[in-house]
Amino acid sequence: GLSLRDARAWRTTATQILKKHKIFTHDPTKFVSNKLLKTSKPVGDFSYEEIEDTARHIVQRDLNSLRHCDILLVNMILGEHLEGKRIPLGTSMEMIMANKAYHLPIIGVTNCLEGRPWWDGVVTHSCSSLDQALHYITKHYGR
Repeated sequence: GLSLRDARAWRTTATQILKKHKIFTHDPTKFVSNKLLKTSKPVGDFSYEEIEDTARHIVQRDLNSLRHCDILLVNMILGEHLEGKRIPLGTSMEMIMANKAYHLPIIGVTNCLEGRPWWDGVVTHSCSSLDQALHYITKHYGR
């Protein structure tokens, strides 16, 4: 799992590049309080009191965002030793919903999931870096 600062950083980079190609983004981390940027704790390590939100509200807000998306970009660059608290469960759930409920194309970035049935069966196109994913998106979905 990434810290909130790191989670926002790659999304900010993607937003800036995609905007040049008239591809607009939604960043779910913008709803999380900026006070959490001062810590290096992974996003999944926060209590709901710290993020001033409920689990149900977070899920409903994320699902509503998915309903209005044209494409889903996911970053599943995982550490060598992933601890239970840091498993990107929300991202995995969003991928399944995007694929099965909303039939969205999913562009995934990973360092370890290619060749695994659930990754290969759900992801439209897999890349090994954010730069590759952004190039693919602008080439195939840009205006």
